[in-house]
Amino acid sequence: MGVIYNFKGNIPEAQKSYEKALFYNGNYVQVAENLGYLLFYYNKPQAHVYLVSASRNFPQSAKIWMSLALLDYKNKDKTNALQEIEKAYKLAPDNATIAQIYTSIKNDLPI
Repeated sequence: MGVIYNFKGNIPEAQKSYEKALFYNGNYVQVAENLGYLLFYYNKPQAHVYLVSASRNFPQSAKIWMSLALLDYKNKDKTNALQEIEKAYKLAPDNATIAQIYTSIKNDLPI
């Protein structure tokens, strides 16, 4: 349901739906990835806390590391952003988006 609410632009309901799904199944990595990206994309204040927690719970998720890197880079924390995007790149070296973000952060370019 979270994806449908997000697609329709109903961000509060999308967030609630993702959180509810994680409450019932805390091991659902795709839901964690979607919630993390949603919080980052819509500039929610809890985005950083959630993404740090999600990166600990799902260290194999390149998407979570990418979202955390983007958020840290946006907040002028290049050191952590570079470490996080490197983790994402190692997990998904064939992902063109992650490769592009990695190059941008590494060279201190705008994203």
